[in-house]
Amino acid sequence: MYSNSTSGDVFCEVLVSHRKGTAELLKIVLAVLVGVILTGLVILFVPSIIFLMILVWAAVVFIIKLQKIEYEYIFTSGELDIDKISGDYKRKRKMTITMDTIEIVAPEDSHELDGYRHGNYRVYDFSANDSRQKNYMMVGTCKNEQVKILITPNEKLLDHMFSYSPRKIKRA
Repeated sequence: MYSNSTSGDVFCEVLVSHRKGTAELLKIVLAVLVGVILTGLVILFVPSIIFLMILVWAAVVFIIKLQKIEYEYIFTSGELDIDKISGDYKRKRKMTITMDTIEIVAPEDSHELDGYRHGNYRVYDFSANDSRQKNYMMVGTCKNEQVKILITPNEKLLDHMFSYSPRKIKRA
């Protein structure tokens, strides 16, 4: 979703689904396994308290739902907000960074980033975790800390970032 306001402010919003990795899949398998074991224990030892099984499986479903992760990038007049959405309902602001504090935005495999490969950077991964999509690395400063931020932007977001700061955005 994207739009421009009439006041001249640039606004662009991108929602990226994070592909489940090993950790998320392990949590799902573990939750189901614990649910099966607890259900078996309830049936064996306390069959009259069936509502315990309902509570156990409600917790399993809740844990599985929380493994669905999406990142929302919101670019507004030179400021990029990154939110994490877990389970379609829990939203948390992960980072806000301005184009003034960003040194470079380039495809993660670009030679433009060679000078930034080594150094004392804190790395944040807010990408789709999907090899079929193109990731970009942002290098800059956030809260007095050198950071590398991995994102999966679309063309409109890159266009808006480019229009705001053309020398910092490197395209594939």
